[in-house]
Formats: sequence, structure tokens, C-alpha cells
Amino acid sequence: MPLLTINRWILMQRKVPAGSVSFLQDWTEYRDGFGSATDNDNYWLGLEKVYRLVLQFGNLRLRIEAKLQLLTTQQFQSYLLELTYKILCT
Repeated sequence: MPLLTINRWILMQRKVPAGSVSFLQDWTEYRDGFGSATDNDNYWLGLEKVYRLVLQFGNLRLRIEAKLQLLTTQQFQSYLLELTYKILCT
């Protein structure tokens, strides 16, 4: 399963303003994934790949990065949140 990693983190989703790939997708696209991880466009890894990662590793850390453009200026604010999960699959 080839995955794009950035500093050893797997990219699961990217949402960009005015992206050409819509997030209004049906179940099949959310299961399989859509968009391209290597383009600077909207991207979703896919639920099937997320499921296989959970089965393979069990203990996972989720890192959320968000960059918000302020409406009054052209500056961006960056936010970072890291969570650790232990997922038990039966």
C-alpha cells in the first residue's frame, strides 16, 4: 500500500480552498479514497486503507494540522493537535 508520508506521518486528508476535487463523493469514493496525495489539491486516503492501517499497527497517533487564512489579512494561523489512540480490533 503506497502511502505519502511527511516527516514519517501518513497523509490521510487534505482540504484546500478552491480545490478541484470535491468532497461531495459517494460511499465508494470514501471507501476507496479520492484525489491525489502528491498534488496540492483535496485528498482523502480512503476508509479501506485506514482500516488496514489500524489492523496492522493497532496503536496509532493522530496528528491534525490546520492552517487558517485570516479574513482581514493575508497571514495564516497554524494549529497542531496530536492524539494517541489504542485501537482494539476483534
